[in-house]
Amino acid sequence: MSLSRNLDCNFDLDQEVQQHGILSIRGDIPTKWQKRFCIVKDSFLLIFKDDEAARIKKSSYFNIKSLGVIPLGDCLVSPYSDQTTSHGIEITAYSSQMRMIISCDSRSQQLSWIRVFSDAARLTRCNFQISEQLITTLESQGLEKISLSEKYKKLFENESIKRQNKEEEASKLLSDFDQLRLEKQSIESELREIEAELATVRGASASELAVVEEEMEAEASAGEIVKEEDNEKTEAEHEAEAEDDSATVAKEEADAARKALASQLESERAAFSRQAAELAASLASLAEEQRARRTAEA
Repeated sequence: MSLSRNLDCNFDLDQEVQQHGILSIRGDIPTKWQKRFCIVKDSFLLIFKDDEAARIKKSSYFNIKSLGVIPLGDCLVSPYSDQTTSHGIEITAYSSQMRMIISCDSRSQQLSWIRVFSDAARLTRCNFQISEQLITTLESQGLEKISLSEKYKKLFENESIKRQNKEEEASKLLSDFDQLRLEKQSIESELREIEAELATVRGASASELAVVEEEMEAEASAGEIVKEEDNEKTEAEHEAEAEDDSATVAKEEADAARKALASQLESERAAFSRQAAELAASLASLAEEQRARRTAEA
């Protein structure tokens, strides 16, 4: 068998074949063994003359004619011994009548080649298809797991975002609550100040009202005194009809002063009544605002 240089350039026996070495192969004569250089590559046994080993190793090319190529796929590999060898290997093909006996120099060499031949025998088309199917199945399962992993990752990210949004919302609500609490405290403080001012206004109003009442009583007393004086003056006028014009002028001036004083007292009384009404309206408005705030806080 001749292989082109272009098929296996830079061929390395130690890297690109399973095993190579000198083995004894029995020919047609049962007692005659011939040494051959054997190479196991993939699922084939390549057989060369023993003196070609050096040339193959040196050139790194299959540029020589092989003595035979044995396909090992589906072959039965088993130990063999007879009178001529105690470390032999028997290779039997299922699909043909081919049978080959190989002899090794030692027990360790025999076990090593049996392992290599057995591994190569498993490289059949059927096993290759099964391997391809298995690889395809594993890849499909891997892709499915990756898809599930991505799905769960997205779910986890979405849940994390939702949780973060809820935490931010809760933090905002807590901040709003603190702000409302501060506003409530401020309103309560303002209410206390208003109540204090209202109490002060009420006290001042009561004092002013008492003063006004005293003034009104004094005015009433003054009015009575004026009336008495008028009566006395009238009597005096009747008695002193003969008095001169100066007395008449004095009387008129006294009457004018009395009327002016009465008018002034009436104006002050009306002004006080208006102030009292405005104060009562202010008190009612403040009380209504306080009730509305308490209702809103509840």
